[in-house]
Amino acid sequence: MPSSESTDPACPEKSAFALLAGVHLKQNWRRFASVLKQSKLLSVTVLTFIAGYCWLSFALFYRAMRFVGSFPGLGDLLVERMIFILFAFLFALLLISNMVISYSNLFRNKETSFLHSLPISPNSIFQWKFLESTLVASWAFLFLIAPLLAAFGIVERVDWTFYPLTVVMILLFVILPAIAGAWSAIGLARFMDRRFFPVYDPRTGNPDPAYTGLLA
Repeated sequence: MPSSESTDPACPEKSAFALLAGVHLKQNWRRFASVLKQSKLLSVTVLTFIAGYCWLSFALFYRAMRFVGSFPGLGDLLVERMIFILFAFLFALLLISNMVISYSNLFRNKETSFLHSLPISPNSIFQWKFLESTLVASWAFLFLIAPLLAAFGIVERVDWTFYPLTVVMILLFVILPAIAGAWSAIGLARFMDRRFFPVYDPRTGNPDPAYTGLLA
């Protein structure tokens, strides 16, 4: 009689990744709730600052685009070229940021060393650390670019389909440097001092000196 339990090898990895994500989500939510309870004034100040930043940055981008767009014959072209250059610089910054943060999360993080000692597959640990690195490296970019794109849509009087398509394109714009940065971090770590990231024996959870020395 066939067993009722799942034999899919991907199920444990999915459940481990969901467990890691759920634990960190609950932990961050409890920290946020604790701050709200302890200091309401601090919470109101932070929320007011965020709202003020969004409004002020939107107003500045809107006025700047209106000013540049008022140039006869070259206004729209200048706005588009400036946005293209800005996104090119931001892509390079995201790539460097993801590479540095991915290296720190994967090879210089005590939590990662601790997770390797648990019965969790390396794939699940890498997937979670990749997601964590992407969020840490990209949140400032999203805060910067959201008012800019909103102002651009109003100035150019674009159709409503511009906004959902922009969300999809921004997600791809964030994921691509995250993947490239993670692979760059792994390639960089391969040629650096292996004392900083020992290879762990999955049976004991301890660094494997033989394997580490072989790859050094």
